[in-house]
Amino acid sequence: MEQSASRRALRRHHTQRLKRYYQRTHNWVSDKRTRDPVAAGRYFQTPHPCSCFMCGHRRRWYGLSLAEQKSQLCFAEQMADI
Repeated sequence: MEQSASRRALRRHHTQRLKRYYQRTHNWVSDKRTRDPVAAGRYFQTPHPCSCFMCGHRRRWYGLSLAEQKSQLCFAEQMADI
């Protein structure tokens, strides 16, 4: 299915905007004066490259949030009533 030209243009606009943002705010290279477009594209596509406790999915390290725990408790109580 072919995308319309305006949607493609909007997607490219946001891609370019986010790459500029990553180049300005995240300094992954050793020389902070250089702005590597390849690194910006890499981090635009995968902003969380690893699964450590700082980058990865928080539930893997800290468990469910309080809202999720309450939801599961409520569901278990409803299932017990049936």
